[in-house]
Amino acid sequence: MDLLRWIWRFAAIAVFSGGWAQAQDMATGTGFIISPDGYILTCDHVVQGSDKIEIMLPDGRKFEAAYVAGSKERDLALLKIDAENLPVLPIGNSDEVELTDEVTTLGYPLVDELGADVSVGSGTINARRENTATPLLQMDVTLNPGNSGGPVFNQQGEVIGVAASKLDPVATYSHSGNLSERVNFAIPINEGRWLIRRVYPLGFPKAAAPAPVLTKKEIVARSKPAVVLIVVLLKDAGSSPVPPAAPARDAAPEASPATEAGSVARNEPASDPELRKSIGDFVRRFVKSGNSTEHSDRPEDDTIENELGYYKFPLGSYFDREKVSEGDLREIITRFHSKWPTRTFNVVGEVEIEKRPEYPSLYLVTYLTEYDLRNSSSEPSHGISSEGLVLVGDKRGGFWVLSVWDDKMKSGTAKSEVPVRKATPAKDGAAERQIMPGQSTEEQIRTFIQLFVDAGDTVSNADDSEEHRVLFQMTFFQRPAPLDYFGAKNVSRADIRKDIDQYHERWPVRRYTPVGKFYIGPAQDPGHYRVEYQVEFDVCNSTKRVRGLAKYEAEVAVGGDLGFSIRSIQEKVLKSSTSRK
Repeated sequence: MDLLRWIWRFAAIAVFSGGWAQAQDMATGTGFIISPDGYILTCDHVVQGSDKIEIMLPDGRKFEAAYVAGSKERDLALLKIDAENLPVLPIGNSDEVELTDEVTTLGYPLVDELGADVSVGSGTINARRENTATPLLQMDVTLNPGNSGGPVFNQQGEVIGVAASKLDPVATYSHSGNLSERVNFAIPINEGRWLIRRVYPLGFPKAAAPAPVLTKKEIVARSKPAVVLIVVLLKDAGSSPVPPAAPARDAAPEASPATEAGSVARNEPASDPELRKSIGDFVRRFVKSGNSTEHSDRPEDDTIENELGYYKFPLGSYFDREKVSEGDLREIITRFHSKWPTRTFNVVGEVEIEKRPEYPSLYLVTYLTEYDLRNSSSEPSHGISSEGLVLVGDKRGGFWVLSVWDDKMKSGTAKSEVPVRKATPAKDGAAERQIMPGQSTEEQIRTFIQLFVDAGDTVSNADDSEEHRVLFQMTFFQRPAPLDYFGAKNVSRADIRKDIDQYHERWPVRRYTPVGKFYIGPAQDPGHYRVEYQVEFDVCNSTKRVRGLAKYEAEVAVGGDLGFSIRSIQEKVLKSSTSRK
């Protein structure tokens, strides 16, 4: 179990308040403004289970907020209010945070007792907890209920974290016999870059010069106007604001849409088939432009110029760099080519495209790239990355790259091909399970689900590589994404792939067996079916083994590589037991 889930399950004080003005169906937390037109960042658990979200600015103005996007896994959420010319907090780089760095927090703790005024905290960074699904910054700043979602500042007054949780000394003592003191946690701000990118697709604006070191008074004076109180009306009166226990399987992080259609300008899938094909073709050409094998007959300088021809300068961002010039990018590419003279890049699967209503000619594009890099002096580097682009279209129907980023998902493994397997051996050694044309729809769906359950099993598929298993599992999910995936809404295929990789790494030995009867019935949309089934699971690693029974509910649609595709899937663990090795 990762650290953040352990905190929430055993020693949870997710630091936001469950009452406001003695109203038991209210909860409060903190947020901060990241754009002048009203985008606000906070913790996802602050607004979980909300029926209405109200924002109160330090000047006393109140606004109803829409939920734009969020992630339970990363515990971050993006809200939007209808306002203009708001003060904005500068965003820092949490990767640059070091142990013993001094930090300052602002928030609205204990509103019932202290009132709706901003409180200030200060302390130091004590540790980085990188061995978790969600990285955390441990700090000794005092946090109290209501601080959740508030900004954590470095000495330059830049936000480098979001206050999230603390260890409850009583719960910790009851669980382990140890008494914790001032053990508090913040989510690194870089975990929220994917949300910030939705507000600033061309890159977050940077100061022209390095920020000077500020006094705590200066940080408070500059930042206080952009730190807001969040008041949440819960759906169920009297419901606890403490986040629920973590599911047995980690849910993939990705955005959830606003609850009211049209309430905010948000990303929308690009639906024009010709446009999707044009962008997909462009992206595949762009990815292959760096292949040494594609341009072996050209001088290296020509290959570099070919790559540069896809960009529009200055770039909004290039991986971790902001506002990159043509000269800077030429130098970066030249160094990369010098290090890896033999290079192969290919797009794997579908190219997913979104557009922003307020930027009609801009497109946010995500895709998977399989890469293989080689030189004569070191081990080859190969794997799969989840990559993203911001594209701008021109009047002639062409495209240019304005921003680019990646999230390395799996590296160091042998290069594999996308599988074309259509069936897996049955566990009992009987004939292979296959979706046959002569079967009824119900029989075909049952076989499809059995294949899906088998796909991640390392016992029945012992001869397959782990990479082959993962890629085969991906063929069961709908294209294009997003879809609902283990409690997360609108999850992309890239994040599903990342979640599967993490789950397989955590549990290298897995056995799944469907048990009992299947329920298969019509879903709301034509050609869609609701499927309920149960699976006995037995997973283990080098330290422990977990066995049990889980119930799954899936929505399956006609179409896809295997005749059907999964549109949504949810899990409920009915029983489980853990044994140590």
